[in-house]
Amino acid sequence: MPSLLNDPQWVEIRSFLTHHTQSSSAILAPNELLAIFPGVYPYNVTYTLPAQQFDVVVFHKAMLGEVDRAFGQAVLRQFRPAFSNDVFVVFAKTPPPRLIPPELPLIQLVRDRFLEGESRPPATNTPWGIVIVTRNSPTSLARSLPGIAALGADMVVVDTGSAAATHQENRALASQYNATVLHLPDDRGNPYALTVGVGYWLSRAEVGWISCFRDDVEVHPELLTVFESIQQAEQRPLLTGYDAKEHPVVASQSIAGFTVLTKRSTSGVHLHAHRDYWAGVLPIPTPTLSAEQRATGRGTEEDWWITAWSPRSITKRGGYVICLPHLVRPWGEATPSWGASRQPPTAPTPSAMAESVVMPAGVSQPAIAPPAIAPPMVPDAGLSNAPKQAAAPPPPSSGQNFGGRLQSATDIGDGHQNLQHELDQSLEPTGCSRGRITEPQCLQGQ
Repeated sequence: MPSLLNDPQWVEIRSFLTHHTQSSSAILAPNELLAIFPGVYPYNVTYTLPAQQFDVVVFHKAMLGEVDRAFGQAVLRQFRPAFSNDVFVVFAKTPPPRLIPPELPLIQLVRDRFLEGESRPPATNTPWGIVIVTRNSPTSLARSLPGIAALGADMVVVDTGSAAATHQENRALASQYNATVLHLPDDRGNPYALTVGVGYWLSRAEVGWISCFRDDVEVHPELLTVFESIQQAEQRPLLTGYDAKEHPVVASQSIAGFTVLTKRSTSGVHLHAHRDYWAGVLPIPTPTLSAEQRATGRGTEEDWWITAWSPRSITKRGGYVICLPHLVRPWGEATPSWGASRQPPTAPTPSAMAESVVMPAGVSQPAIAPPAIAPPMVPDAGLSNAPKQAAAPPPPSSGQNFGGRLQSATDIGDGHQNLQHELDQSLEPTGCSRGRITEPQCLQGQ
């Protein structure tokens, strides 16, 4: 690399940054500038940190290949060109008053590098990654894996501290569905297990969205299809398919033809987020794994950290968790803490199965297969009190029976659609400011 003191191109970029940045500014630039500007980050962090993390991005024309393609696309959407010479082009989140012409050759070179062949935002085409956390629960895992596998996404099962024999059962189950198993010899809690599982997918730059499930859930087969029409990396980065009643609803809203609920927090039954969101809230803090915690069943509260407590959570940024009820739900209502061995879950009751999933017109309800290792679910009129023989895990099916048919997007089926009119309007943000996601941004339908 040329000397920063002697090469005219480097002297110019140093002068620009000296006059237009502060010591606290986050700057993406060649690592050689770190000796002068403490806020410099090298290009390899673009595979981990989102573009909005930075105030200024300095591209070196010979180093564009070191920058993550999705990161470069985000810079072109969110930043403005502020400076250019024969080697460098600078994009700023808040550029100086005198902007450089956008048609300069080096700016076009950057566009060609990151936008060539792209006809729509990259997040719509990126693969999904699924994380399932389990511990000493092969029965639950056998019951849940077929439905989750039917989503068609790659899966990783994080086995956190299962006994040796149980771990072998979990590994055999996972192999039936081509799921990767990450074995943690000690149970260090759900926060650590989620950090490991999500981190596995963050190491693969092509994975754009990561969905985390408990090991005792049933999943609607069109979950990811529905989410793909609603999720947005910047405005709606965190979603859930489970309506945890203990977490209050802020509002009811229509997005892309679906009625959704907005919340400031939700449970860890199911959490689905963009890779940049996950990177912002990891690692998840782990409370002391004391004997007292295990004995009392105190939760590790990772769901609160992910949704509301992390300084970079959606709630602290002024936005909301987007909830689409009835796409995911636990097999049983009891949720023992991670400090104790789980009991085999019970089958959902017929009344619970009567809840319907709300889909826009044209989204079909698939054929139904009974769940694995569970008493068959039958209509109310045909209920029998005789015990049912547990079944072996079936091959991946098109989905579990969520009861009822998919209805219009205006009928969510649980009475939340009128909550918007009951809200105190003072709860709703009224505008957008830098670094915040506010209600008009977060909840406007596409």
